Amino acid sequence: MTMNYARDLFSLKGILFSFLLAGCV
Repeated sequence: MTMNYARDLFSLKGILFSFLLAGCV
């Protein structure tokens, strides 16, 4: 697993998390 892959996964998780937060508020 490369750093680029980890960063992509992290950013994707961040986007999903923001959507969850936006839906909760």
